[in-house]
Amino acid sequence: METENEAKVSTILCFLGHYLPGDKSGGPVRTIANMVHHLSPEFDFAIVTMDRDLGDRRPYKGIKRNTWTTVEGTRVFYASPNYLTAQNVRRIMSQTSYDLIYLNSLFNFRFTNLPLISRPRGKPVLLAPRGELSPGALELKSLKKRTFLLLARLVGLHDNIAWQASSVIEASHIRATFGNNVRIFTATNLPPKELAAPARFRLKAAPPSPLRIVFVSRISPMKNLVFALRTLYKVRVPVSFSIYGPNPESEYWRKCEKLIREAPSHLRISYHGPISHSEVPKVLADHDLFFLPTLGENYGHAIAEAISIGTPVLISDRTPWRGLASDQLGWDIPLSDQVAFVRAIEHAASLTPEDRKSWRIRVQEQAQIRLDADSAIEQNREMFRSLINDRRS
Repeated sequence: METENEAKVSTILCFLGHYLPGDKSGGPVRTIANMVHHLSPEFDFAIVTMDRDLGDRRPYKGIKRNTWTTVEGTRVFYASPNYLTAQNVRRIMSQTSYDLIYLNSLFNFRFTNLPLISRPRGKPVLLAPRGELSPGALELKSLKKRTFLLLARLVGLHDNIAWQASSVIEASHIRATFGNNVRIFTATNLPPKELAAPARFRLKAAPPSPLRIVFVSRISPMKNLVFALRTLYKVRVPVSFSIYGPNPESEYWRKCEKLIREAPSHLRISYHGPISHSEVPKVLADHDLFFLPTLGENYGHAIAEAISIGTPVLISDRTPWRGLASDQLGWDIPLSDQVAFVRAIEHAASLTPEDRKSWRIRVQEQAQIRLDADSAIEQNREMFRSLINDRRS
């Protein structure tokens, strides 16, 4: 049996496209940062990542590149774009002492495929696809993704590795792609430690009108902002819709801009640009409803943050956050039923300011139950221990 001291010196070599201080790439950054905060007393994380945030041309200010450095007590290797060749990945692996390789994407060439190609024999590998195998995700650029999966199967790229699913739903997606004989650990993503504490925001009565709706996420086809805008077109009551998130110069954003420009007069729509992760809680707290009709999430950190501060959510049924209506947390609705989204918005708009405040209090109370991190911490702890113990034995 592994002793406590042995567990503390176990090292996980983690490859991740983006990490702190970045926040534009969304969930994976928060997932790993939360994992480090919860589990670092027992596991030493060594993180190899890009030297800049998603879409940025310049590296983070004040970092050391292409060498190990320390960030908030964690070892981080910020690699420049041209540094991560197969030779340099092998060099990092050969010069770093570690017990487990942890990959956090399925399709990322630099931070998943190169490590898989370069991995030494005998080292366990854990791959978390982070929702990339959901039907909604596979629909985007489907030919390219299915071609890659076919070639990967032919060359055995994913042979002899273990998989992490964040839910039983994601585990079914992994089996649907790689078969029933793969080894899967189901370990839920961890919330930030502060979400487990009492809400930091004092709830106030909402203004009488209009209903204040907010979208906080990357602006991409996966997050389905176009669907959100088209849904609001069908709402028959005045609403205010605020959009926050990185704005890539893309055809998708141009579709969104056109819908924003041509919105009917009873919709007040505004785009506020990207915000830092530290600003997200206040933005969510200042709105009555969080709207995210996503094509798929393996967790949904913004959803967790919204309910933790008492903001009800209106989301698709393609996330692990299900049964929201029964717990009075909001709604999870199939994307095929746009009318139900419209009805939900109109119902929220019909509530009095005091009713909305009472609802937010109930959301906070239920969120404390939903966001209990103890079982998720144990799932992740046992996942890592099991793989490391297998290797040691």
